[in-house]
Amino acid sequence: MTAISNRRIRDLGSNSKALFTESPKNWFAERQIFYRRNGQVSFVSVTRPMQIGLAVIGFAAIGWIGYTTFYFATIQDTIHAKNRQIAQSQVAYRAAMREVASHNGRLLRITRKLERGQAELMTLFTPETSAGQSRPGPRAAGFTNLREALAAATRRRMLPQVRAGGFRRDWRELTARNATLEHGLASIGNEVESILSEHGILKQERNRLRGHVSQLKAQIAGLRGRQDSLVTRLSTGTSSTIVEATRVIAMTGLNLEMLVGRVAAAEGRTIGRGGPFIRAARAEDSLTLKVAVLDSRIQRWSYLRKVFRRLPLIAPVDHYRLSSVFGMRRDPITRRWARHNGMDFAYHINTPVLATAPGKVVYAGWRGGYGWFIEIDHGLGLRTRYAHLRQILVKRGDVVQFRHKIGLLGNSGRSSGPHVHYEIIVDGKPLDPKNFIKAGKHVFKG
Repeated sequence: MTAISNRRIRDLGSNSKALFTESPKNWFAERQIFYRRNGQVSFVSVTRPMQIGLAVIGFAAIGWIGYTTFYFATIQDTIHAKNRQIAQSQVAYRAAMREVASHNGRLLRITRKLERGQAELMTLFTPETSAGQSRPGPRAAGFTNLREALAAATRRRMLPQVRAGGFRRDWRELTARNATLEHGLASIGNEVESILSEHGILKQERNRLRGHVSQLKAQIAGLRGRQDSLVTRLSTGTSSTIVEATRVIAMTGLNLEMLVGRVAAAEGRTIGRGGPFIRAARAEDSLTLKVAVLDSRIQRWSYLRKVFRRLPLIAPVDHYRLSSVFGMRRDPITRRWARHNGMDFAYHINTPVLATAPGKVVYAGWRGGYGWFIEIDHGLGLRTRYAHLRQILVKRGDVVQFRHKIGLLGNSGRSSGPHVHYEIIVDGKPLDPKNFIKAGKHVFKG
């Protein structure tokens, strides 16, 4: 028989807590995924730094995407606001230009009117004859008198307007209004230039953020790919481990689902699940589905580990000669056919007898034909019995661990020679220990 490494066996029984039933302070405790390949039992360790690193990267990526998305949306709102402001400024600019054009037309009309009036005044007030000219004739004198009369009438008509300063007042008002409009136009032009400059800066920032978002998307896609690969590897390893563990437990003849249900019930959980299968349509949904499957498999493996911790998968002594098997046999005392509910392991007196699984001692003392007798309750309806001992080293109520030394091999009670009688009881029914020992050899192989 292949030698059993005590340390590896203790490690198998010591790690009893479920991966996803721990308290929050142990969420990032180191995990091991056991699997069997080519006859060798191995495991994949998911270390605490690896878990924390993946969690930090995931939360940082999600936070940064949220921040950039919010910032990008804010920039878009600012750009839209600036565009509306530019449009309003352009409308105001065009309205001011129309008003300037209207006032310039009015100013031009008034200027032309003043020029015509000045020309008329110059014509009326300027004498046509000089000292060196001869006196005009009678007809020319008549025309001169008519022109003078018209000039006098014109002077009488225009002088009140000139004296009242109406043209000058209109000129000053138009000049002041024109200066105000020019100042307003210059201010609007400066504001438009400033807005256009800010608009260009915002466009550059938007383009830069778009490039940065594209880089982040590429990084997230790469991270998601690595996460998908890791989840796939872990899921595959866990699946193969579960299949192997299920096969080993089936070798014992136990009802696996009954034991898993009892583990879940002891933890206040239910394992009933169901519902229609709806295939994921997106990569995110696919990864979420894979993570959910991995979580389900890890939960299943945690239950199987707890079942394994309760299973008596070794012989009660390290060295022995099998002297009697489970089932019908000839009674060693009467030589009549009788049922034997256990196995007999013969060896030297005082050979250490070991607990085959952790549990609680429920009986330790003399029991009729069993002689000095120990019974251990391992939970989940499993109990083991050790009879014909020479000495008992535990007492009722003691909690023993895997391979704990509980007594010494002897020949007490109804016995024909030194040996230990070993039974496995499940829900009050005896089962053949040979199947459990065979399954244990398969588990602890190598």
